Amino acid sequence: MRQRLHEYLIDRPAGATPEELLDLVFTAQGRDPEFGGRFLATLLGADPRFRFADGRWRARVHDALARSLTDASFVAVDLETTGDGPAASGIIEIGAVRVAGGRLGESFVTLVDPGRPIHPFVVRLTGITDAMVAGAPTIEEALPRFLAFARDGVLVAHNAGFDVGHLDAAQRLVAGRPLDLPALCTLKLARRLMPELRRRSLDAVAGALGIGCAGRHRALPDARIAAEILTVFLERAAGRGIARLDQLLDFQRSAVDGRPFVVHVPRERLAEAPATPGVYHLLDRVGRLLYVGKALRLRERLASYFTNARGHSARVLDLIRHTHDFRTTETGSELAAALLEARQIRARTSRASVS
Repeated sequence: MRQRLHEYLIDRPAGATPEELLDLVFTAQGRDPEFGGRFLATLLGADPRFRFADGRWRARVHDALARSLTDASFVAVDLETTGDGPAASGIIEIGAVRVAGGRLGESFVTLVDPGRPIHPFVVRLTGITDAMVAGAPTIEEALPRFLAFARDGVLVAHNAGFDVGHLDAAQRLVAGRPLDLPALCTLKLARRLMPELRRRSLDAVAGALGIGCAGRHRALPDARIAAEILTVFLERAAGRGIARLDQLLDFQRSAVDGRPFVVHVPRERLAEAPATPGVYHLLDRVGRLLYVGKALRLRERLASYFTNARGHSARVLDLIRHTHDFRTTETGSELAAALLEARQIRARTSRASVS
C-alpha cells in the first residue's frame, strides 16, 4: 500500500491532499476525517520518501521542483523525425530555445544523421532530405550537445509525449539510462488555459494567441513558437495563483475539477478491447463492479473515459479515478447490447435491494 501511494505521488510533483490518498486506499464513503489523517500519518510519517507540508503529502524526490516559476529555466524543444515511432534512430533534427524570466534567449539547432532513409512524406513536409543529413552528427554526438545546452532546464514541447519520447529513447541508447527531466506540454496546458479552443494544434494555439508561424515543420522555428506560447501560458498560470514549477507540472495533468486526472487502466489493456458492439463493466481495484454500460464500439467508448476531456462530469471523474480494470461482452449489434445492458442493470439493482 505504501509503495502504491509513493508511485501515485511520483506522478504528482505538487503532491496530493490526504483526501486524494485516502480515496486510493478506501472505496467506502463517509470516513472519519480525523481517523484518515491519523492513518496516513502512521502509514507514511516515518518513511523518508514522504513529506507532509501545507496540507499535502509529497514525494521527497520532487523537493527540487518546488521552486518559483520566475526562477525556473525552460528549454522549448522540437524534433523532426524519420516518421517512425519513438526510437533513438528516428531523430533527424533538434531545435531548442531557452526561456528564462519570461523572455526567449539563446537557441540550439542541429541536423542528425538517422542512419536510415527518411520517409517521403517527411521530406515533403519538412524539406529535409537524405542528402542534407548525410554527414551530419549522429544521435550519439548530437544528444550530448543538446543536453549540455538544456542543462537543468525544464523541457517544453507541443505534444511533449512525442518529442520527449524520442529523446528518452535516444538517451537510453546513448547513456543506458532514461532522460529523467521534467517536461511541460503546451498542448496539455492549452486544454486547461484555453478550453474554448476546439483545435489545439501548434498552429491553432499560436494563431489564437496572435503568434506568427513562419518556418513551420522545421525544428528551430517550431521550438520558437512553442517558447512564445509558453511565455503567454506562464502569465495566465500566474493569474490562476500557480506560482511554483511543481504546481504547473501538476496543473497540466489535472481534470476539469482541478484534481489530478488519474487513470489506473494501462493503455495496453485498452488496446485489447474489441472495436465491436457490446456491454462493458468498469471494475474497482479488487474487481468489484462499479458501472455497466453499452457501446457501439467498445474500444472507442472505453478510451473516451480515460482521456482527459473537459466534458467529464464530477460523477464520471470519480468513476474514472476508482476504475482499475474492465471486462467486455460482445453482442454483435447495438440493439443486442442495449437489451443485455438493461438486463444486467436490472439484475444488479435487484441484488442491491435484496442485500
